[in-house]
Amino acid sequence: MSTPEQEDTLEIIVGLMEIAKQHDENIQKTLITLSETVEREKKALQSLRNDVVGVDW
Repeated sequence: MSTPEQEDTLEIIVGLMEIAKQHDENIQKTLITLSETVEREKKALQSLRNDVVGVDW
């Protein structure tokens, strides 16, 4: 049998684990969004470079 204090501690630990999981999911989503943004910016930069190269100086 566990004591009420042990039960409370277990509830706190489970709650903290859930918060940590949520933070991890949010971080993963942020990293994916950043990666997608970087790829879009790379394509835009390459397109701009191609436009500049095509200009008659």
